[in-house]
Amino acid sequence: MKYGLVLVAAGRGERLGAPCNKALVPLGKKPLLLHAMDRLIHVPGLEETVVVLHPDDLEAIKEGDLGGYLYALGARRLIAGGARRQDSVLLGLQALSADVGGVLIHDAARPFPDVAVATRLLAALEEHAGAVPVVPVTSTVKRIDGRGRVLETPDRAALRLAQTPQAARRLLLIRALEHANAADIDVTDDVQALERLGEGVIAVEDSRWNFKVTTPEDLALAECVLEQGLAAGESP
Repeated sequence: MKYGLVLVAAGRGERLGAPCNKALVPLGKKPLLLHAMDRLIHVPGLEETVVVLHPDDLEAIKEGDLGGYLYALGARRLIAGGARRQDSVLLGLQALSADVGGVLIHDAARPFPDVAVATRLLAALEEHAGAVPVVPVTSTVKRIDGRGRVLETPDRAALRLAQTPQAARRLLLIRALEHANAADIDVTDDVQALERLGEGVIAVEDSRWNFKVTTPEDLALAECVLEQGLAAGESP
């Protein structure tokens, strides 16, 4: 099976307080999305990459140094994303070559993906429609109503937090996302679309260092992780 990568960098940075796309926010000497791509290009068998960017940023990135770096790292295409994350992912999947059978979809705002975990995710596609990297829930979770009243306390032993990259069989995920769009259903991660169709998805244990940079506190933590070399799976 030929494998591809869709690197999703089409969001904005409102919660981060950034004046630009958060994937372009500097971490050390380079933007967040380059940290992610620098790692994932070392996943064995990954042959093709599409980077999905915010439409407002696309031309400037293509014509600038960042676009040159992305192409040098193996990006096949830089394309504009859609209104929602699931729209951007669908556009990225459709932009890959027709012979790509399995795909990783990664949020560029997660700068520390683990290559070994990503490799296991792709391997899982031999038996499953999709695979999702997860970490245990370590705090007690409360389900509340719209007025803030606690309704229940789920058993956290069976709960996991989903991360990216998520892996899927490309054509099946395209069909699942098209089905969700036709039903006007928002999905918050990729394999959720597969779950809605009853397709089998397997969980793979991930590292907590593979967190998403969403707030200023997250960015400060990422800077500390980078400076101290705490995250495993760094590219050579």
